Amino acid sequence: MQLREIMSHHRQAILDRWVALQQEARPGQVLWPRELDAQSAAFLDVLIASPTESLTETVRRAAGALSKEQATAGMSPTETATFVLSLKQAVLPALEATFAQDPPTLVNVLRDANLYLDQVAIATFVAYVAAREEVIRQQAVTMAEQTRLLAMERVVIETLQRHLLPAQLPELPGLQIAAKYLPAEDSGEVGGDWYDVLTLPEARVGLVMGDVAGKGILAAAVMGQVRSALRAYATEGHPPAAVMDRVQRLMEPNVMVTAVYVTVDLDRWTLNYANAGHLPPLLVRPDRTVQPLPGGQIPLGGRLTRAYQTEAAGLAPGGTLVLYTDGLVEVRGKSLDDRLNLLHETLAATADGWASADALLAHILETLLEGRAPRDDAALLVARVSPPEVVQRVQA
Repeated sequence: MQLREIMSHHRQAILDRWVALQQEARPGQVLWPRELDAQSAAFLDVLIASPTESLTETVRRAAGALSKEQATAGMSPTETATFVLSLKQAVLPALEATFAQDPPTLVNVLRDANLYLDQVAIATFVAYVAAREEVIRQQAVTMAEQTRLLAMERVVIETLQRHLLPAQLPELPGLQIAAKYLPAEDSGEVGGDWYDVLTLPEARVGLVMGDVAGKGILAAAVMGQVRSALRAYATEGHPPAAVMDRVQRLMEPNVMVTAVYVTVDLDRWTLNYANAGHLPPLLVRPDRTVQPLPGGQIPLGGRLTRAYQTEAAGLAPGGTLVLYTDGLVEVRGKSLDDRLNLLHETLAATADGWASADALLAHILETLLEGRAPRDDAALLVARVSPPEVVQRVQA
């Protein structure tokens, strides 16, 4: 049974739950005008109709129709985001209840639903901004109104980014993980940096760091699509190179994304990775030597044919792996080589002197950014293997 058929079968339960979520959230919270409550049923019906229509076309059609209504009514980006994201909270429990006795099917259905509903959210945000821009043009607005539109677009993008970044990092035996995303100093510049952490079968964890070329809502939308696709293929158990190959097949030729995907084996303390044009991860060994992991290949996107390769390395107890985007090391007026050297020196000097991954991450940010916001969006992820004596206790 296809996802839209499942949602259609449980239409009333999903709609009842969605409306209940809207009513529960209303007291003291910013939602959407009550006049648009009727849009819930219409929006859901478009998403579950036409099983022969492509998912992409269904999403575009539903998002376009809804966003026109929202933009004309003057809904804010926060209201728009809440409206769409609350749909996922209504759909997933219905699917969990349906397949509770069939765990393998449940895993696949939830993966497909998450990917589909993320696409719905992204398309709706993009369509909303386009529709709102058209409304403003028709109203011949002033410069002040145009400025307000830009601020609204940033809220939409930040809402999308918060939704797509992990709400909570997993707790893993013998491995500490800390991560942070920092928006750019310029309030008008929002990009497509992201990180992800995935708990995988066979005592493995997946670490992702990526950066979409460009700024604005389109970059954030591409980020959401690539992040969802990479997460879906990774959870199927493919090795890093195969994950990158599959994501590349979905890419539009006019976009470019750098990304690195690393899997860590928590039993053998080895790692495998594929790098699509991203800054190389840094492996800090217990003796404080800092090794950039080799093997970078061309970014995702574009028209060039490529086949990614999986590389391997060891991650000894007491070692640290650092993933980051260029916003951490690029500073106007300073050499990139000098900034990379500063990052290497910071890691070499402090790698074994911090009790936690969180403390090391905070120290890296303070040293490289000196308490200021980055010029460009930045993301940083630190994964630290516990000292040998701790790892031995965990494995015992």
